[in-house]
Amino acid sequence: MHELHFKADPAGKPALLLVHGILSSRGHWALNTDLPRHYRCIRVDLPAHGNSLAPDDPFSCRPGDRNLQRGHGGRHDEGAIWS
Repeated sequence: MHELHFKADPAGKPALLLVHGILSSRGHWALNTDLPRHYRCIRVDLPAHGNSLAPDDPFSCRPGDRNLQRGHGGRHDEGAIWS
């Protein structure tokens, strides 16, 4: 079991999931001030990036990865996604 850390803006606008590239983190999106004006931005640290730990078992970054599909359980602050 591992966790994915994220930071999400308060609810009230359409949600937009922001996923960083390889060797980056959710901090990649910190300088973008335009998107949060129009969207509820959800910034995630992928496994082994930023504050998210690497899992003990092998993993992949396939499209439709179950970890990202699970969402964040209705929370709207900084937290983690458990798989």
